[in-house]
Amino acid sequence: MPVRQPVTWVAVADEREGRRLMETYATLAGTNLRRLKIPFTQGAAPCRVGSAETTCARVLCQLNDGTRVVLWGMARVRERLLVAHCTGPYGSPLPEPCSSVFDLR
Repeated sequence: MPVRQPVTWVAVADEREGRRLMETYATLAGTNLRRLKIPFTQGAAPCRVGSAETTCARVLCQLNDGTRVVLWGMARVRERLLVAHCTGPYGSPLPEPCSSVFDLR
């Protein structure tokens, strides 16, 4: 799964826009993995985005170099509503680059 930007975040105007963006991430992740015939599981996990508790969407897939995770979540951080997204190796604790923005609970 090629990755151009392993960690991104964007400010959104409101929760409706944030939910729409998160649904887009979910659709694209599933579509791309199915197209590449990569088995995956998709679900949700309690997490923290920055310092804010929330629930993140999570996709786990197994590649030649190990288990990879795709995470995205919405939270209010420093008075701004953000949608954050990352792709990286999966483990406990969560390794870089995802751990720079996310903390799985």
